Amino acid sequence: MPIRFARTRQWAAIALLPLAVISLACSDSDEKPTEPTTPAGITGRITSTFPTGPYRGVIRVEFDPDNPNEGPKALVNVTTATTIFTVDGDEGEFRNLANGIWVRVWFDGPVMESYPVQGTAGTIVIDSLGSSVMNRVPK
Repeated sequence: MPIRFARTRQWAAIALLPLAVISLACSDSDEKPTEPTTPAGITGRITSTFPTGPYRGVIRVEFDPDNPNEGPKALVNVTTATTIFTVDGDEGEFRNLANGIWVRVWFDGPVMESYPVQGTAGTIVIDSLGSSVMNRVPK
């Protein structure tokens, strides 16, 4: 009898394992995305926005827009996977990205070494004041 009971428990555990994995995978996570701690790939003002859908598009970021032939510039793809932070530190959307806003961009994946550089944003932090959002005064 003890062998039969042990095998029954073993089969029950094996049968319940997929349910446990599915429930863990589907659980809601209360963790909010955080701003990267590494240096941004580019920092500058948005000089153009090109919406390609309700939640995505392309932005042009220039460190010094007054010098069109000098300084860091980038064409940045914004996808539905891109995390956007507003000045308040809340999550934003593509519609929050407008000309004249100061942003910091962290690229996700390869960046084409053209001029301007081209890549897809993993994270964009909006800082319309031109100073670091990470050093803002807490509310």
